[in-house]
Amino acid sequence: SSGINAEYGVVLQEEIQNLIQVEERDLFETLIKNSNHVLPQQTIIEKLKVVCSVTNLREGVLENIIWALEKYLTAENDMELLVFFKTKPLVDQHWPGTDIQPGCVLDDAFYSALCQPVKDLVRCRVLFEVIKLWSVVEVRELWVTQLVLTVSRLPDEVKSLHETDISKLLLDIVQSQTPQNVSEDAILSYSKEFSTPLSHILILSSSYDDIIFDIIPDITLKDLENKTLLDLVIDKEVYLQLVNTELYPLIARDLTKESRTLDFVKEAASKLKDAGNVLEGLSLLAQYTKSSYSTFLSYKSFMSWR
Repeated sequence: SSGINAEYGVVLQEEIQNLIQVEERDLFETLIKNSNHVLPQQTIIEKLKVVCSVTNLREGVLENIIWALEKYLTAENDMELLVFFKTKPLVDQHWPGTDIQPGCVLDDAFYSALCQPVKDLVRCRVLFEVIKLWSVVEVRELWVTQLVLTVSRLPDEVKSLHETDISKLLLDIVQSQTPQNVSEDAILSYSKEFSTPLSHILILSSSYDDIIFDIIPDITLKDLENKTLLDLVIDKEVYLQLVNTELYPLIARDLTKESRTLDFVKEAASKLKDAGNVLEGLSLLAQYTKSSYSTFLSYKSFMSWR
């Protein structure tokens, strides 16, 4: 019996190597599903684990094997192993020569080591990807803090050249991690590590309304040249507090740009009216509709809401 199993083991190893050359995703799942005809299913799974751990696979193959294994590996230890399989290629590519073992997953010291030193935005994005991979098991505020501080310590020329991309990255980090994993105090602390407009983006991206309200008077016209910040001012309805400032004409132009729908503009106008700015609401509709007849209908509809 053991001799037969050993023979099947050799055949199985050859079959796995053959499948590695094929790009069909479901072939590995089929191999696992039908394995009981020759060998225990767990034997197949263990062999595929080894392939994921020690083989330099061409792009796409590792993902296909993991996709198949995820259906069968459900215990907590298995989840961490799957996260390791997904993390290892990122580390190998962006931190070549770094030793990564399954025990490195969810390890504070290992994540901290990846953060030091980082001089380019690409690695910062990968550090965020690592947090997202690990999040299927756990997220710690410490990792998010290390990531944000790493972004803040990028060379000034990188931050200046890539402000748009950094703005989007900070937005994604904060929106995905508050309030569940990052506290209000942490967000305030992060914001002090950046100059405007990035400091404002960190706060406006969060779900903490009181600190958002506190920074409204500090937003400048130059800050709004940053599209991410301008979008946040509109999405968080901060513009309702800026009607009587030099910032509002720029905001109104964005609220009524061609890509907006009439329903969106009507809703913004309604919010302005509810905040006591009826004329600004009417002006918004007039800017957007342009046609005198449709403007009249919009006026009539708008005034009927009063």
